[in-house]
Amino acid sequence: MALVVGVNPFLGTTTVVMLLLAWAFGLNQYAAQIGIHVVAPLQWLLFLPFVHGGIVLFHAHRLPMSKRDILHLSHRHPLQLVHLLWQWEWHALVIWAVFAAVLAPMLALQIRRALVMSMRRHRDLLM
Repeated sequence: MALVVGVNPFLGTTTVVMLLLAWAFGLNQYAAQIGIHVVAPLQWLLFLPFVHGGIVLFHAHRLPMSKRDILHLSHRHPLQLVHLLWQWEWHALVIWAVFAAVLAPMLALQIRRALVMSMRRHRDLLM
């Protein structure tokens, strides 16, 4: 779960979200936090593809990537900037949710398979 939550495009929320999910599902808090922090570089790498996927899917305006454009909007039209940023963010979250719905079961299956194979190879360690 931490691997999927750790790559969500809502930057800065993974720690709090994972704390709540780990508490709700009775998971190990330390393992959950380690999991999201291990995949933190992936979150940064996948942020722009998620945003771009949202732009394509929802036919939204392109993300202004220049510092000048963002500064101009922040000084002249701050509410418009917040609206645009939230629009890109929730579009990216929709793309991530689809990505997570497909990836989470596949990851769980592969991790389970690897653990079962490891346990079969090392039965003497279990006894």
